[in-house]
Amino acid sequence: MAHVSEKSVVSSHIRKSRPGDTVRIAWGNVPIKPAQRKQLLSGLRRCISIGKRVRGFVLSIDLQHVGKFFTLKATVNDSRGSAECKIKETHWHAGLRQLLRSLHALVHTRRIEMLRVA
Repeated sequence: MAHVSEKSVVSSHIRKSRPGDTVRIAWGNVPIKPAQRKQLLSGLRRCISIGKRVRGFVLSIDLQHVGKFFTLKATVNDSRGSAECKIKETHWHAGLRQLLRSLHALVHTRRIEMLRVA
């Protein structure tokens, strides 16, 4: 990718989850600039605030770039179980928007289900 300089690429690493963590992001082989990382985290802010009200909320996001496609996969674990959103797009930003929309709907539904049971 010619438009991304080596200095702007955040090294991809998978950090082990600690008990207090609510969000884990594995960048995989996707070259993310700091501004793009901020866009992702600011978009997730709404989902995280709703998710913190759900018991045992943990959000894992994995990004992969294979060939022409970006695969974004989000897994939500909470007290009611596990759920997954998976998006495959040719553009990273379009996939991010779709993932955030479906993730927000998923987390909101989980929160409402928790309130109904309680």
